[in-house]
Amino acid sequence: MPVQKFIIVLDPGHGGFDPGAIGPNGTNESRVALSIAKKTKLYLSSAVEVYLTRTEDKALTRNSAADQIARAAVSESINATCFVSIHCNSSKEEEQHGVETYYYKGSERGKQLAANINNKLSPAVGLLNRGIKEADLAVLRYTKCPSAQVEVAFISNPREEALLNTDDFQDRAAWAIASGIASFTGANLQRIPDLENSYRETPLIKLLRKAKFTEPCKKSDPVTIEILADILDRLGIL
Repeated sequence: MPVQKFIIVLDPGHGGFDPGAIGPNGTNESRVALSIAKKTKLYLSSAVEVYLTRTEDKALTRNSAADQIARAAVSESINATCFVSIHCNSSKEEEQHGVETYYYKGSERGKQLAANINNKLSPAVGLLNRGIKEADLAVLRYTKCPSAQVEVAFISNPREEALLNTDDFQDRAAWAIASGIASFTGANLQRIPDLENSYRETPLIKLLRKAKFTEPCKKSDPVTIEILADILDRLGIL
């Protein structure tokens, strides 16, 4: 019996003329979404075929309405098994926080996909689970295969904005999304990271948050005297 072929489309939200939501410290949703989508592809690619609707900071068309249709069309052109759009949430209320996942109204398979991802995401990143929600989102409406839109965290919340800028948090979110998709399709992922424990704020993340750093950084990044001085100044120590 031939092995079933799974084709997954990952859609990093926004891009190009549309940066998406912008955090209080200047983080662009479009950049974070693309980074998480690329990491998700790495986890999935050992078991399924994966396509990204964009691989750089560019939109698919020149206006928002057509862009949503074009993203959905990618999945139709390759007969995708499922379609997952990756975003960061935003609110005028800075204290709003957590993860949530949307599916198109009336789609039972979309609801199942959203639930599988959402159940993996919340414990992996250690944020409040706001649940799965039904919505009439254009990118989901135009997609015929099971689809979901993941809101990884609130970029409008300073703490979650800081988390979204870290490699570790993005990696956890990517693994959770990939794991949820694999659970939905029945695919077996070969690349499995050591993420047994839920995310906890490390001293590094705490420093980044308090110093209001918005650029991505890793634990191995070198610290120059100039950077140290900038950190101390931001913390009000100098």
